[in-house]
Amino acid sequence: MKSLIQAIKDKKERKEQATQTIKKFVEGEMDVYSFWGIYTSDPTIKDMIAKKREPLYSLRSYFEPDLNQLKKARLDSLAIRATIFSVCKIYLTLKKIKFTSRNADIIMYNMFYDICPSWLQMDENYIEELLKKAPEDINKKEKIKWCKARIKEEFKKDKIYPKWLQEPEWPIIDGKPLVFKMQTADVDDVFVNSIDYIFYDPDTKKETIVTQYD
Repeated sequence: MKSLIQAIKDKKERKEQATQTIKKFVEGEMDVYSFWGIYTSDPTIKDMIAKKREPLYSLRSYFEPDLNQLKKARLDSLAIRATIFSVCKIYLTLKKIKFTSRNADIIMYNMFYDICPSWLQMDENYIEELLKKAPEDINKKEKIKWCKARIKEEFKKDKIYPKWLQEPEWPIIDGKPLVFKMQTADVDDVFVNSIDYIFYDPDTKKETIVTQYD
């Protein structure tokens, strides 16, 4: 039987190894899929990150849902991958462990909000693929500008872009965004209860109306 001293020593070593795993992930030496594989099978690292007494416990939902479902599907979400990184970064910060943050997912996630216009609700995978198509020899600011230009080329309008009463609902038919024509009222009109947003197919001229209610 292990002595109490040896048990304490072993626990300390496991925590040190787990801390190094978290640090490697945050510093870009390990991708999120490898990290998640270790996290889901290592009770030490799981306890360190998700225990209730840590201030980051409020983000525990990203670490403690149905793990099998999360491993198969939710890691495909850029938002989830970025959140896992953020939680690990917060952990190291709280423990006053020095690190150099290097993570492609969090960079892309932050760029997502710089790229996506207010008049369009875009799938994060669309932005992710768009960023991959951007020229590699340009800086971050130029990539954002490049992506915004591509979006405007694809999502066209006659005069101005829609001002939505609710969340953006730009119609896409057969994989092709329709052209925005007009809206029947302004969102700032206090007497408006609903607004029709009129779009049309540039080839057939067939119109599609999206109605939103206050």
